[in-house]
Amino acid sequence: MMSRFAYGPGVALALALAGEAHAQPGMTITNPDWVRQPEAKDLAGHYPKIANRFNIEGRATLSCKVDVKGRLNSCSTSGVSPSNLGFASAAIAMSELFEMRPQTLNGLPVDGAEVRIPLRFTLPTDPPPPTAPRPMSSAALVQAYRLVDAQKLAEGAIENTLNEARRLETSRDAGTPMSTRTAAGAALRSATEKHRAAFRDAYANAYAAVFSDVELETMANFALTPASQAISTGDVLRAVAPAIASRGLNVLRRQAAETYCSGQPCLTPKDAARVWRPVSMASGELLDAPIWDQTPSRRDLDRSLPPIPALLGLAGAVRMTCYLTDEGELTDCKADEEVPAGIGFGDAAVKQAKEYQLNAVQLSQGFAGRKVTVRVGFRAPPPLETFAPPEPQSDEGLALARELVTTFENEANLQEAIDARLSELNIGTSTPQARAAQAAIAGGVERAKGEVYDQMAKSIAGVIPKDQLKEILAFRRSPAGQAQTRRSKELTEATMAALTHVFLQVSADARAEFCRSQACEPEAPKASSSVRVR
Repeated sequence: MMSRFAYGPGVALALALAGEAHAQPGMTITNPDWVRQPEAKDLAGHYPKIANRFNIEGRATLSCKVDVKGRLNSCSTSGVSPSNLGFASAAIAMSELFEMRPQTLNGLPVDGAEVRIPLRFTLPTDPPPPTAPRPMSSAALVQAYRLVDAQKLAEGAIENTLNEARRLETSRDAGTPMSTRTAAGAALRSATEKHRAAFRDAYANAYAAVFSDVELETMANFALTPASQAISTGDVLRAVAPAIASRGLNVLRRQAAETYCSGQPCLTPKDAARVWRPVSMASGELLDAPIWDQTPSRRDLDRSLPPIPALLGLAGAVRMTCYLTDEGELTDCKADEEVPAGIGFGDAAVKQAKEYQLNAVQLSQGFAGRKVTVRVGFRAPPPLETFAPPEPQSDEGLALARELVTTFENEANLQEAIDARLSELNIGTSTPQARAAQAAIAGGVERAKGEVYDQMAKSIAGVIPKDQLKEILAFRRSPAGQAQTRRSKELTEATMAALTHVFLQVSADARAEFCRSQACEPEAPKASSSVRVR
């Protein structure tokens, strides 16, 4: 369930009306002009975990002082309801997401103003659940139960929910009392145990809706063999999967970077020296050697690395020109030179301008309002940690494992995962360099896929004997095995539809039990919002 967030009735309007009522004689308070306010994407992570889990809404009034730069500080809360679920801590944490224009009183910056913001935490209405799957036949359902029990599918889903209950109990949330966390974990655990049989039914109904009784009988018979258990439990394979993926990404970076940098300029020591070269100060209007009291942290710069350099593993350097404000901050920044060009370093540097603060002594020398040169260096991401796969038990086993990982659904699934990841990166093709990077990455993907397959095959051949690998391949080639491969997406959809109904019932029962001992309904807000200037 995703949380959403709503303000009390029109934050800016409510503050302005209350501000006029508290104005000092002869003074006029302008409407609070928000430069920055929380957005839905900013707030999903601030919604209290237990309240979100049990679909509980809340209210809080945030009271803060506003400094001359329009930022909120010295915040406190009142009217928090329910009071035991962390809404106070969430409101305080969100105060950093608000910023006002500083000139709010007679056109002059106001320091020490107090603003009160009524906040209302709300949750979206869940969409109607999907239609539950219906078994093809009673015979199919009988075989589906055999398969579900052999693979311990229900036990896995139940354990995941019980783990969630443990996380609620042990979460480090200072704003939620231990008694509340304990009650939340107990309620979710009790509801899960109450519906234990429903998890089993959900998986069986899903399988019986997608496969015939003959197919399911073959799947169930195979699931009971040591060979199936070796490949399905796959503890060793799950443990090494992240390292295998990291090794593939390292190959992708190396191959794609070599291709890209063979046709496009990449950062060299000579380039870095050019970006860092002194700029003429003959006019006296430009500060080229600023002394900073505050700069972006190395962690902030690493996090702001653009998608293309991050994927290619490239470093970058940017020189930009900005104007200094009266407070020594940067404004109106523009990248003058970036290496490599066209892949996002310039924009990333400009976005970091808000993190700079000029030294007060240097600012007092008359540089306010003048231009300043800012140089930003981005380091390349380090190679990801990998591992050496276990030695294959035999050459024949390695050949069988290679066939296993490069056939059936693996090729399609891996390519689908790669395409989805590249789509998430939003690389874009707005510049010739971006288009060249996209082509280089596509070439690197093919090389990386080969490396991933090789590591997977060696890992499988190192832990599964060749006789079991033969059994696994025989099943995969059978009509039932091929049906399992072809209809994997249908099975996923049917399983999620069936489990949704179980999860909804578990959530409803857990909430009802939790709310028998805990306050769950927010109290009606009191009509008092204000902006006070002292």
